[in-house]
Amino acid sequence: MKKHPDLLTVGTSWICESFLESAAAAGFTHSAVYSRTQERARAFAEKHGAKKIFTSLDDAAACPEIDCVYIASPNVFHFEQAKLFLAHKKHVIVEKPICTYPPQIEELYRLADENGVTVCEALMPQHVPALAALREALPTIGRIRSAELDYSQLSSKYAGYLRGERQNIFDPAMQAGCLQDLGVYAVAVAWLLFGTPAEVKASAVMLPEGADAAFSAIFGYPDKTVTISSSKTAQTRVPSQILGDRGVILIDSVSQLTGIKVLYNDGTSRGIAGVPTRFEVMRAEAEDFYAYINGGAPRIPYAEARETSLRVSRLMEKIRRDAGNYAF
Repeated sequence: MKKHPDLLTVGTSWICESFLESAAAAGFTHSAVYSRTQERARAFAEKHGAKKIFTSLDDAAACPEIDCVYIASPNVFHFEQAKLFLAHKKHVIVEKPICTYPPQIEELYRLADENGVTVCEALMPQHVPALAALREALPTIGRIRSAELDYSQLSSKYAGYLRGERQNIFDPAMQAGCLQDLGVYAVAVAWLLFGTPAEVKASAVMLPEGADAAFSAIFGYPDKTVTISSSKTAQTRVPSQILGDRGVILIDSVSQLTGIKVLYNDGTSRGIAGVPTRFEVMRAEAEDFYAYINGGAPRIPYAEARETSLRVSRLMEKIRRDAGNYAF
């Protein structure tokens, strides 16, 4: 693979812009843009220095100059778009959730292996350096019996939704909603820290169109319970916490694993992770993706990253099934 692989971006949203800055720092060259409209593709390409624009996914996939693809389209398109590029031997990184259904993820893994390329999910908490420090801190707070992991953030699209405007993020036809957009992070951190629970109990509050506004789930382990919660219609003001009999770990952001502190019962405390910029957080996943396709030492091995994505997807499917009122 080239030292500076040529990257195609699928999508022109703010998350795509955020990833591009980090991808450049990791060693990628932003060479091409896909959008459904030529005007949007051209504007995005000019803003970010890409030389090629595409309005046909087939043409983009067939382009021999493209080495890898970052997919940041609506969730419902992730599977088919990733399949197309993998079949054309392009390395692929997909924004979370990589796919809605676990069998789709398994199919992408099979296609990647058959074609000698890589596919992974842009799931920030599994790539950031703070994950290792957090894991190391867990034994220091003693026996853990419970944890509360929450990611509730008032969506910038909610006001428009209330005015009757169609918003992809609140559209079940786009396989969107609270669990898919925000809850995935809390589920991922639970799995990364504690593994697969023995049982999952869940409940969700649905908007009239069928997307979830908020959900909660209890992951039952033999020795602990982990409560997962999330909302896209309200803003949390308190950190997540992991409670041990010798102290507590506070986490300001489960999506980025930032603002982590340990408070011990004896009155002492220490910080584990500060508040890095979004550029620094996203650079971690871009650097790992670069290592997967170009060699090197990623923070999380490729096989482990793939296993995390599949396990988290299976847990999310259990949440949807137990809640019973999801439209997809």
